[in-house]
Amino acid sequence: MELRIEELTKQFGKTVAVDHANLSLHEGVIGLLGSNGSGKSTMMKMICGILPSNSGNVFYENEEILKNYDNYVMNLGYMPQQLGFYPNFTVQEFLEYMSVVKGLKKEFYMKKIEELLMKLNLEEKRKAKIKNLSGGMLRRVGVAQALLNEPKILILDEPTAGLDPKERISLRNMISRLGEESIVLLSTHIVSDIESIADKIVIMKKGKILYYDTPENLLKMMEGKVYEVVCDRKTAERYMTEQIVVNVKKHHDQYTLRIVSDEVIEDGTSIEAGLDDLYLYHFNDEVKLEDF
Repeated sequence: MELRIEELTKQFGKTVAVDHANLSLHEGVIGLLGSNGSGKSTMMKMICGILPSNSGNVFYENEEILKNYDNYVMNLGYMPQQLGFYPNFTVQEFLEYMSVVKGLKKEFYMKKIEELLMKLNLEEKRKAKIKNLSGGMLRRVGVAQALLNEPKILILDEPTAGLDPKERISLRNMISRLGEESIVLLSTHIVSDIESIADKIVIMKKGKILYYDTPENLLKMMEGKVYEVVCDRKTAERYMTEQIVVNVKKHHDQYTLRIVSDEVIEDGTSIEAGLDDLYLYHFNDEVKLEDF
C-alpha cells in the first residue's frame, strides 16, 4: 500500500505554505515534526483532498485521489487540529451521525462505536453533550470519529493535545497498533509522542520537507553535537546566550546544561542525542527557552 505525494505546493497570497513536497508513505506510523507555520496542517488537508493544491498531486495506490475520491475517502480517516462539532449532540449521537455521513451500515457502526468508546475511555461520556466536554475529551471523540470506518490511511493532526499522560500513553499504544496495517500520519508538538512510536519521521520547516527518514538515521546526524556541561551560574548564562541549550537543571549552586552545538564544547561531555535535540537544532530560531 502506498500514498504518494508529488511536488505538492500550496500558496496563500505571497506566502508559500507547502513548497514542492515529495513523499512516499507506506504502512507504519509516520511522525510529522515542525513548528507552528511549518506547513504541517496545510499538507495534511491537501492529502485528505479537502484543500486544493496550487500544483502537484496526491496518489493512493498509483491513482490520483481526486479522480476516484469516493473510493479514497472510504479508506481515509482524518482528525483535524480544529475540530468541528455539533455542541448539542451527545457523544453517541455525534458518532452515529458521522457513521451515517461516512456511509457505514448501522449493524457495523453500532458495534464499532461500542468498541471505540471502550478503547478511548469514553463509555461514561456517551450521553454527555459535546459542549460540556473538556478539551482532552474532545480530542478523544475526534480520534474516535476518524477510526469509525477502519481506515487504511489515518491522518491525525495534534491528536494528543490536551490529554493527560495516562491518556497519551494509551492513545500512543493504539496508534502504534494501527500502524501495523495502515498508513498513519501523525502531527504533534509533543516530541516524545513521535519518538516512542514513529517508524519514520518527516521534518518540515517553512513549507519545505527537510528530512524523511527513520528516527535512528536522523539521530545519527546528531552524533557528536550534544553535550552535557556542569557549571556555575555565570557560565550557564554565557552558554544560554551563545549556544542552543535544550535543558537546564539546577542542583545547589551548580547548573547542568544540555547543549546542542556544531562546535566542540571543551568543558562538556559528549552524550547520546534524542529527538528533542534534533528538534531544537533545526528550530532554535523559532523556539525560545525561558530564562532561568
